Amino acid sequence: MLQEALKLNKLGLRVLPIGDNKRPLVPWREYQNGQTEQQVREIFSKQPKDIALLTGNGIEVIDIDVKYFLEHHRVEDVFDLLIEAIGEEDFRFLVITKTRSNGYHVIYKTDVQDGNQKLASRYTLEEEKKHPKDSHRVLIETRGEGGYILIPPSEGYDFDSKLFNLSTLPQLSTAQRNALISACMTFDEIDESFTQTKAPLPMEVQGAGKSTIDAYNEAHSCAELLEAYGWQRARGGNRGNIHYVRPGKSLRDGHSAGYHPEKNLVRIFSTSTCFPVEGSGSTYNPFQVYAHLEHGGDYKQAARKLYQMGYGDRISKTKESHRQTVSHLVSENKQVSEKVTNEELMKKIYSKRIDIRVKPKQKPKTLYMKTGVGITSSFVGIAGGGDLVNVFGGEKSGKSSLAACLSSCFLAGSKTGQTSLQFRADFEGKNFLHFDTEQNENDHYKMCTQMLVQQKLSITKHPTNLFSFSLLAYSKIERLSFIKYAIDNTPNIGAILLDGIVDICRNYNDLEESSDLVTFLMNMASQRKFVLVNVLHHARSTGQARGHLGTELLNKAACNFRITKEQGSPYSTCAVKNIRGLAPPDSFDFMHDANGTLVVV
Repeated sequence: MLQEALKLNKLGLRVLPIGDNKRPLVPWREYQNGQTEQQVREIFSKQPKDIALLTGNGIEVIDIDVKYFLEHHRVEDVFDLLIEAIGEEDFRFLVITKTRSNGYHVIYKTDVQDGNQKLASRYTLEEEKKHPKDSHRVLIETRGEGGYILIPPSEGYDFDSKLFNLSTLPQLSTAQRNALISACMTFDEIDESFTQTKAPLPMEVQGAGKSTIDAYNEAHSCAELLEAYGWQRARGGNRGNIHYVRPGKSLRDGHSAGYHPEKNLVRIFSTSTCFPVEGSGSTYNPFQVYAHLEHGGDYKQAARKLYQMGYGDRISKTKESHRQTVSHLVSENKQVSEKVTNEELMKKIYSKRIDIRVKPKQKPKTLYMKTGVGITSSFVGIAGGGDLVNVFGGEKSGKSSLAACLSSCFLAGSKTGQTSLQFRADFEGKNFLHFDTEQNENDHYKMCTQMLVQQKLSITKHPTNLFSFSLLAYSKIERLSFIKYAIDNTPNIGAILLDGIVDICRNYNDLEESSDLVTFLMNMASQRKFVLVNVLHHARSTGQARGHLGTELLNKAACNFRITKEQGSPYSTCAVKNIRGLAPPDSFDFMHDANGTLVVV
């Protein structure tokens, strides 16, 4: 090992002694930028089992982890694409080693300075899961800045050819290196790769119903747009994806994009196109593809042009704005003010003036929260039919988990007596509706099973009163329309959880729209006598709920919970911002236990 280490040191490579479990025997960060012969002699005096090569500083490795390949994964397909990416002539100079787990390391020199990247993954099989959040298995990744790999003569490691050794590492151009990385990305099977990096839309031209952007996305595919501009189809990828090569390049030059037909999204890998690319790729929908190809990425100009071409429902020219209506209503000209006054409605409201002799019925509470500790603790009512409850906090703070935990008290057949954490509900056999606007199909399913686990219910039997819907794939107006439809067509509703209310609002900073939306939701809750639980993000700058929509919701709610989580902390904190008519109970900390249940810390 020492002789091999000294030989590699003379080549300018940095090496490490390795002990059990592939762990370095010495602190190694100091060697990332260089290593002397004396340092090598000192660290290899510790009788290592194996030897490792430090990556980064001009060295990069593609790690192909065959042990996680399934029946439809063929390592031959990976190497075929790598050959296509840089050509057979240059591919044969790549240094390839076999690993202890029958995988491969593809080693080369590059001027690109990147850290370790996951290039292709698959979903974890149920029988493989070591814990509930064990969701992905990495198939292909890189080792770059801050990484290392084991190399021959370590046990179980060998060069793929007798012609290979680390003294002949090829220097790849940036284009060649990027072509290899792009080829590996096409083996990615994680659907979220096509959604999490989706480029933001700065604006929309909104019609009376379907927006211009939604209408265009429904009418066109990314594939037809790319092909119209000279992009070539390459071979199909995993899970039905289609690969594309940008104009001016041949199929052997490597793939520039991956298209997901089911989601109608294209993920651009190449940085040599009109599409901005960040990290391991950026994802675009048909409208965004059109905007970059036709209008240089100017979304505003593209949306206006498409509206002029007839995409999207037309905006009514006769409907007055709120400001115009107010102006007419307060006009001194009686004929003008009468035109905008609904006299029948005014008479109806006037007839309902209060009679002090008739005391209104007390609205019964259906949702309770524990106050106090020990023998002095008790449950107090925090919301009843017609009330709003808001749960707000930052990203990954646990607000959705807390809201789901709270709402789980309304599930039929509860084994915990409709209690959870600090909450309890009066069930009364009513239905529970759940609308999710943010999560993909898998995460939506996990959230529903989390509610069942919270109530100690079986995840193989559907609760009789649970109606849960994922609305991620639909436009804002379609989501709002469906929520109204579901409420109108579901009898005897006890509670509704709306996770992502901002996703049914076109502009949460529009005072008029925010007020109308909150009034609409409150009217439905009041008329049908259900508790409405909303989940909101807070603004990073203020720590308060976002925009006019957040302000309206917080002001109108019977109870507001603020969820916070310190970076690196395993638990979140739930603080009661206010409860109408009561002193706020003390805050409490919560986290997931080993079974996936939320518990008070």
